[in-house]
Amino acid sequence: MTAYSDAPMLVGRLKKAAIDAYMRSSCDSALTDYEVHDDYYMVSTLVPQGQAGAPSDSERITRPGDDGKGGGRTNGDSTMEYVHKFNEIRSVIDEVVGPWLDLPDPQRINTEKAKAYGVAGILAADVNMQAGAPVGAGVLHKALDRVNQKINDMSGATVMSFGLDFIDPLQGAVQGIQEGIAYWGASLAAEQKMFRKGTVHCADRY
Repeated sequence: MTAYSDAPMLVGRLKKAAIDAYMRSSCDSALTDYEVHDDYYMVSTLVPQGQAGAPSDSERITRPGDDGKGGGRTNGDSTMEYVHKFNEIRSVIDEVVGPWLDLPDPQRINTEKAKAYGVAGILAADVNMQAGAPVGAGVLHKALDRVNQKINDMSGATVMSFGLDFIDPLQGAVQGIQEGIAYWGASLAAEQKMFRKGTVHCADRY
């Protein structure tokens, strides 16, 4: 499986292959002799002489590197023509693959997931799983438990009213926020998986 980080390298090879194909097709003639070497092309034009042809003119054109860059320089007067054509081929490929070379990095979501799980851990009412690891009851819930215990040890209408009107609703609010944060974390995890599969799919396409 190809890594998404390899995409620029693969695009470079694609450009080189496309230019190779162009050079081969442009020399598809009975009067043209074509050779491809590691770093250059050799094109010879033949002039019919009886039953055979004899080379009359040879041109050496530099070949792009594995990154798809360069090439097109000749030992004749055709340098600008080849350089322009090679750049044109590269531009067409860039237009097609360019938008897919800057996809979001799935690893960046780990920071936001850590924030979500950290908050969920503070708000949690009991032991729960966060990112595959058990997390104990949160400090806020423990503090509310201690307040409840203190209230139960006391008596009087004011204390009862404080517990019913403030502490009980506060526990519900904390639980609601904790559940919202848990959904947020799950959403981030789903987005990360989606982006990761997307980048793998793009790399495999290259």
